[in-house]
Amino acid sequence: MQTERVFLSLGSNVGDRLAYLRKAVQRLAGLPRTTVVRTSSVYESAPVGYTEQGAFLNQAVEVVTALTPDAFLQATQRIEQALGRERTVRWGPRTLDIDIVYWGERCISSERLTVPHPEAETRRFVLLPLSEIAGDFRAPPRGETVRALLARLGGRQTVEVYRSPKTFELN
Repeated sequence: MQTERVFLSLGSNVGDRLAYLRKAVQRLAGLPRTTVVRTSSVYESAPVGYTEQGAFLNQAVEVVTALTPDAFLQATQRIEQALGRERTVRWGPRTLDIDIVYWGERCISSERLTVPHPEAETRRFVLLPLSEIAGDFRAPPRGETVRALLARLGGRQTVEVYRSPKTFELN
């Protein structure tokens, strides 16, 4: 069974945001042929796009999976839905958002999935948590490290640590 290294960005800005992130990580760990390798600290950030909403909690998660990208996407969407995600306003409030940021070194473009995530390199709330757990990962297609992508962004977006990994357990 061949596995691939996948990096995710989780976000929540409705209800008990921390609980939604915790439940998402637990459910990701329960997916077939999938293992959660590590999680970042939890960060708080201002909303992007539609700004008339509450602040987000964000977290990066690294998994290894033998699922296909499409099967994994379907599984993450079922997790979002099970935890109350409603898709009503683009970039709007949500209990949970799970984005596939990188799928190993692959570039994927289909009707349902684009990887690398098209906005990842412009979002500090994605790159900062990801740099914590995989700063040396070389992001496709150019092979720049996550740390270099983050440095290029600078400090334009405010993202602050909310909870460190030691205070954020799976159980």
